[in-house]
Amino acid sequence: MTKYIMGGAYVSVALVLVVLNIKMMPRIFGLILESAFDFRAIFAGIVSSALMHGIKRGLYSNEAGMGSAPNAAASASTSHPVKQGLLQMLSTFIVTFGICTVTALMTLSSGVIPTPDKQGAPFVNEAMEALVGPIGPIFITTALTLFAFTTIVGNLLLCRLQLKVFKWLKET
Repeated sequence: MTKYIMGGAYVSVALVLVVLNIKMMPRIFGLILESAFDFRAIFAGIVSSALMHGIKRGLYSNEAGMGSAPNAAASASTSHPVKQGLLQMLSTFIVTFGICTVTALMTLSSGVIPTPDKQGAPFVNEAMEALVGPIGPIFITTALTLFAFTTIVGNLLLCRLQLKVFKWLKET
């Protein structure tokens, strides 16, 4: 429940900032399309390092394939397994297309240009500072801390569940 509140707060702030900079959105989408079909981008897509980087980013943005989400889904009590599968699919979609997209739109609307030195959280921090002032990096730091903490607690609970299952299997 807490992760939904935190995710909702983050998406709400990002959407407010996107709406405040709505006039920049056509130029941002143009920049995205222009960059996606640039010769350098096409060549970089052919190189395997681009593929590896994309897989790594996708894996860490939504836990798909890491092994912890399937364990949580397997322990759920539902009337039909397909319902749980659809819910797991929806959460991956929301994280990948929802949170990642609003983060991209928010950071690109800030006017801050990403550099090799500023990628990931430092880039988002600087973009938020450009959009909302000194409170921006505090918000991002707090959000990252809370997401990390709840992820650790969730994984600890999954470990505890797995230990119970292993103990039960050993007894039977």
